[in-house]
Parts: sequence; structure tokens; C-alpha cells
Amino acid sequence: MTKSLNQVVRGYNLEEQLGWGEDGFKCLKKFVNKAIKNHLDTTKCQSQQNCKVLITVCDLATAKFPDLDGFTNCWPIFDLIQMHLKYLSSRAQQKWKMSAESSSNAVKSKKRRARSLKSKSPRPSKK
Repeated sequence: MTKSLNQVVRGYNLEEQLGWGEDGFKCLKKFVNKAIKNHLDTTKCQSQQNCKVLITVCDLATAKFPDLDGFTNCWPIFDLIQMHLKYLSSRAQQKWKMSAESSSNAVKSKKRRARSLKSKSPRPSKK
């Protein structure tokens, strides 16, 4: 099956497009998410992944779910990969930003403490 133009529109339901039912879709999604974790760099989006590794994930999914062979260019798998990597890479980016802010705040805090200790230290008296 090919992916029609109306399926590219934001908000289409992949579960409905497959027609496998809720349980079948959950099983596929769980398998693909595990393959993503095992084979891809989850800090990067799909466009930054190694093409051969993306095809490996697709091949693993089609081996486990032979009904996927009927879909042109394995588009349901690539859609699942894109959605999950977008989610994972944005989470990784948020964590990185938070850790960068945290370390930046720690440095600022150390500087403030050092200045306050300096100002509180007793000064030698002049004779």
C-alpha cells in the first residue's frame, strides 16, 4: 500500500491506517521502539541517522511483522521511527539544556560564595 497525500497531513492516525487493531499496533510500536533504542542514536532525529541502520530497523520490523511488506518503502515503520526519534531527541536536548543551566548556575554560585567569603574575611589591621 502506498501512502496517499492525505496521510501526510498532520494528525492522521497510523493505527487506523494499518488496520491491525489496538493490540497489533501496540505490539508493532513496542518492537520498533526497542529496535530504535538498540540500533539508533536516540539523541539525534531521523534525518541525522545512518541510513543503513534505519534500513536495518525496518528490515527487523518486516521480518517480525511480514504484513508490512505490503506497504511501499515500509512507510509505517519510518513514520514510527520519525515520531519516536523526534520525541527522544527533544527529551535529550531538554536534559542537555537543563544540565548546562545547572552547571552554569553552580559556577555562578561558587563565584558568589567566594566573593562573600572574601568580603567577610578579617582584614589585617594597620599599626
